[in-house]
Amino acid sequence: MGRKEEIRKELEDIERAERDEQVRKSKEKNYKLFKNRIDDAIIGKAHITINQGKKLIGNTISIHGNCGTSYSPNAVIIETTHTYFHNMWSDEDERKFQEKLNKVAMDEVNRIMNKLNIKLDLIGLQSPEYYLQKYPEEYHEEILNEYKHEISKTLEPYSDNEFINLIKDERNWVDEDNIPIPPFYEPKLSHSRKILYEYIQTYRPHLIEEFKKCKSWNKIMEWYNGK
Repeated sequence: MGRKEEIRKELEDIERAERDEQVRKSKEKNYKLFKNRIDDAIIGKAHITINQGKKLIGNTISIHGNCGTSYSPNAVIIETTHTYFHNMWSDEDERKFQEKLNKVAMDEVNRIMNKLNIKLDLIGLQSPEYYLQKYPEEYHEEILNEYKHEISKTLEPYSDNEFINLIKDERNWVDEDNIPIPPFYEPKLSHSRKILYEYIQTYRPHLIEEFKKCKSWNKIMEWYNGK
């Protein structure tokens, strides 16, 4: 190998080492952000996302999301009222209106979003495996353990009956050949059966017999316990 080639290789090694160091520092920074992550309004700290600045619920009558929509009060008014409606408001009127609007909106948001099935599916829609790649590997176990602990804190206030009521008697299903499937039991969830079953096994083992009758229990728990 000529001297020129040796120098080229040394430069590549230096550049590679610098890139690796940048990645390491970035992951260390992400770990510090994780330790100080924000509380989600619905699921608390049961997440491992990296803070990208605080996001808000948003306009109190415009609910965001990939199926978001806006809600508008329906009241007929004439053109003059429409044009000058807000001009008549004092600063105090505006403040009180905003306060009451916030309360009405958040009361309804909390009533809807604090349902157990919604909270479980919000947790289940995350991708911990994706976010773990952004943290130093030596912290992965700690992060996952803290994440699972926060899930348990988020679910702890719900009663046993609320968990049992997730189980529904599923009927009128057909297979790919359009042959009727016999009735079966399954939690009414879209994205969080695994999280639910792990939680039941760890924190509410007295409910295991109830959930064993679910069609997906054995398959999911065999995978989980054999991992």
